[in-house]
Amino acid sequence: MNGTVDPSIEQAVKDAQTVCDKAKATVDEAQKNVDAIQLKVDAYKDSDKAIADAQKKLDDAKKTLEDAQAAKDKADKTLADAETAVKQAQSDKEQADKDLAEFNDAATGDEDTDTPSDGNDGVLDQTNSNTNNTNANAASGDKLAQTGTGAATALTLAAIMTIADAGCVLASAKMHKQQD
Repeated sequence: MNGTVDPSIEQAVKDAQTVCDKAKATVDEAQKNVDAIQLKVDAYKDSDKAIADAQKKLDDAKKTLEDAQAAKDKADKTLADAETAVKQAQSDKEQADKDLAEFNDAATGDEDTDTPSDGNDGVLDQTNSNTNNTNANAASGDKLAQTGTGAATALTLAAIMTIADAGCVLASAKMHKQQD
């Protein structure tokens, strides 16, 4: 031999290298497949968790909506009671105004309000006091009804938004799982 490598040996080395390269490529491809499968497994786990979380959010939102509906019903009743109280207060005020006018007519006997008192000032004071109390009670009832209705409406809207959000998450998670 003159120091050159036998061509058949060179070819055998090249062939072996090619086989090694192909084997490495096969291993790399298999690893990619394993990684992809692992990602899908993880995605399924995440999807299942996302679905469970979304379902819980949906259940919580439904409960919130039920609570909000109960609060709204209570507020509606409070409003109805307040409206009744306002009507009653208006009726009481009209009656008090009428009683006051009759009292003034009886006390003075004419349109002159400067006529000396006949000693019935206590009755007049009580009539005025009743009128003022009636007005204050009506205003308070109306304010209470408005506050309760506003709070119930806000709570109802919040519950509806929460249900919508939970529904979107649930639908997205299910769609993602189906695509996989």
